[in-house]
Formats: sequence, C-alpha cells, structure tokens
Amino acid sequence: MLVSSRSFLRLLWNRYLLLKKGEKKEVGALAKEEFLKPVRISELIRADLSELAIHEVIPTERQMAEHFGVSRVTIQKALKILERSGFIYRRQGSGTFVAPPRDTHHHSLRSFSEELTLKGIEYKTTVLDVRLIESSELIDATWARISEPSYRIERVRTNKKVALSWEVSYVKARFAPGLDKKPLSGSLYKLLSENYGQVVESADEEISSLLVEDEISTKLSVLAGTPAIEIQRRAFNKRGDCLEIARAIRPSGREFLKYSVRR
Repeated sequence: MLVSSRSFLRLLWNRYLLLKKGEKKEVGALAKEEFLKPVRISELIRADLSELAIHEVIPTERQMAEHFGVSRVTIQKALKILERSGFIYRRQGSGTFVAPPRDTHHHSLRSFSEELTLKGIEYKTTVLDVRLIESSELIDATWARISEPSYRIERVRTNKKVALSWEVSYVKARFAPGLDKKPLSGSLYKLLSENYGQVVESADEEISSLLVEDEISTKLSVLAGTPAIEIQRRAFNKRGDCLEIARAIRPSGREFLKYSVRR
C-alpha cells in the first residue's frame, strides 16, 4: 500500500508542477489564487483517482500537504470537495478511500446550450433583444445588480416549437466589447472564451419554483400560471470577476433532476 501511495503522490506532484509552470504571479490575484487553490488541487487528485482501485485508501492529508507544499487545511478543503462530489469517502480511524462510481454524474459548469448539446437535444435559439445598458437605473430587474455598463441579452430556447427556456443575461461590457455585434444563437460561454479570452470557471446558482407571469408566458408560449423552475446564476472567471448575471425560467416538464445524497 505504501508503494501505491508513493506512486499516487508522484503523479499528483507532476501534475501540480505542470499546472504551476509558466503561471504569472500577479500581486492583485494572490488572494484569489489562494481561494481557488483547494479547488485546483481537488481536480488534480480527482484526475488520478483512476490509478487506484475502488475502496483503496489514498495518501494521508499530511503526505499530500508535504508533497504539494500547502497547509493541511488546504488539503482538507480539497478532500471535502471530492467527498461532497462522491469521488471519495472517509472512514473514521481508517482513512480516506476511493468511492465506487455512481449512476449519476458530477454536475459540471456548462451553459444551457452546452447541456442540450451534451444530451443530444436539438434546439433553436431566438434572440429577442440585445442592447447595451449604460446605467443601472435603466435595469428593470431586482435580481440583477449592475454597477457598470453591461449588455442585456434576452433569448428563448425551443425544441420543435416547444419552449425550453426563457433567459436574460447581463454581461459586463468591459469584458466583452462589441458583444452585441456577435452571433448570440449558440453558447454564450463558448463565445466569451473564444472571442474575448474570458473563461467561466465557477458560478453561484439559486434554483426556485414559480408560476409563469403573463409577460413571460407569452414569450414561452405557455399559459400564465404554468409551474416553472427559475434559475439565477452569477458566473465568474478565474480571477473571480463576475462576468455574467443571468436568470432563466424553464417550464415544468422540460427538465429533470437526478442526484445522489450522502450522509
């Protein structure tokens, strides 16, 4: 087992060195880099879990902390991320082990169009409105707190004339100048990445239920009062800058959720 642990740690260390190679140390980004460190280390560990057998013990927190040159607190946070995602499990007094694969998949950060493509669902995007909002006073949405010029993009996704989603996104203009001149019928995240070098690395989401109001029901071609899921999202780049604030309303019956829970 010791040989396996050392081999596993060597794989992790080589990946970590590759990740750090050529990385710029910007003074203003040090705090954000420190904040993201557990996330990045958890990704490195997850990538190499396949080298170990299911239910095999992984190296200790102390061993990994020494190899990465970080604190045990950082390693504990990284392992907590993996545990919540179901890649590892802990047994008090025995250690941390590789978890068996689940029927459900870890939820990755994707745009809605990327999710539809992944599921093999054909869709059409209709752009209802795109314009530059110069002042926060012109925003008629209590959920969107905008403090600088931003593009407002309103779209509807349909599948064989059945509405899948109504969406409004606010994207800060300084990150994507001229966005209103770009084709917006595909993945917004892909467009931001390929045209502006702005990669969405993380997001905060709030999901709730509601009854579709009159104005939006017309755009979705459903009856007012139809049950729906509302998703509010704030998307961030690697530096922690908020790139997008978005709201989507998806009529019930167009979506399903599948997940696992663990005590």
